[in-house]
Amino acid sequence: MWLTRTNPNLRLPANFSFKDIHALFADDPTRLNHPPHFTNRCIFHRSRSASASLRALSPQPEPAPASQPEPPISLPGSERLIVVYSTSLRVVRRTFDDCRDVMSILRSYRVSIDERDLSADARLVEELQGVLGGKTKLTLPQVFIGGRYIGGAAEIKQLHEAGELKKCVEAVSLGFSLNIFKKNLIQL
Repeated sequence: MWLTRTNPNLRLPANFSFKDIHALFADDPTRLNHPPHFTNRCIFHRSRSASASLRALSPQPEPAPASQPEPPISLPGSERLIVVYSTSLRVVRRTFDDCRDVMSILRSYRVSIDERDLSADARLVEELQGVLGGKTKLTLPQVFIGGRYIGGAAEIKQLHEAGELKKCVEAVSLGFSLNIFKKNLIQL
């Protein structure tokens, strides 16, 4: 009728697995003798050490030859300018919004911007394709700061949020070369 008292110092695990099922059937769990195979390393550890030793014995792949870094894209004649190739057409909403956002970010620094609207002059499309070559897909906006190619809307927003764009814009507006801030710019 009454419940029997158990030893309060005896702690049984809350979750059981099949490897310790013999503990459930033992008369006295405190004096339980584990079989020797339970004291060995688990199978996952054995497979991990085996794969590590095989990896150590396998031949190492040859390192890839270092290729020459491509020269940065630059816009000749605009070493002290901020040039933005954009569009004012609202045909593609995302492109128009990206152009407007980039112009808004750059105008917030209160510097002069050379905005080149590709929808107004077809020669600007050829000029931009000549500068970029086949290196990047022609998307708008494209930004050059101090004659150096910075990127599109995503790169400008990223630099603006990191605070690096302000340094570049101020350097160009003061007449410094962007080589001072070359380490701070994201390599595109």
